[in-house]
Amino acid sequence: MNLLQILLGTQGHAASAGSVLPVSGETAVISPRQNCSYQCGALSSLTLTEPPASGAYTIVFTSGATPTTTVFPATILGLESFAAAANTLYEINVLDSRAAIGSWAVTPA
Repeated sequence: MNLLQILLGTQGHAASAGSVLPVSGETAVISPRQNCSYQCGALSSLTLTEPPASGAYTIVFTSGATPTTTVFPATILGLESFAAAANTLYEINVLDSRAAIGSWAVTPA
């Protein structure tokens, strides 16, 4: 369960706006929607575009041996100086344009 599910109380529920969306490929360009969780694999680059000004969403991704390159809009507070580290799993939770980041070291495959 991620922070978005806790905040919205959607664990075990499939609400139309509370979707878990898989993102495939090594490069992700995401225009996040409210109450959605984006589940990415290992990314070489991640770009967020047109985030909602209110509401919550989550992005989960892994940064591999080469750190993921990220581009975030200046409107998301808390990501201004974010730089992904190598071999790290990230969960970025955004609520009303404020980000909280969780990270865990992973062992390369």
